[in-house]
Amino acid sequence: MKTIEIKVIPNSNEEAVVEAEPLVVRVKEPPTKGKANKAVVKVLSEHFMPG
Repeated sequence: MKTIEIKVIPNSNEEAVVEAEPLVVRVKEPPTKGKANKAVVKVLSEHFMPG
């Protein structure tokens, strides 16, 4: 299993994955009560498994 490093930027104006080292994920949700974490899962799943 490969491990990837992910940097999350909450409270962003957009939801996007910026492919770099580390992988940067921007989400609109705040970092409270797991909201940003759930958004990261959604953004990554849409990025890696479109459609």
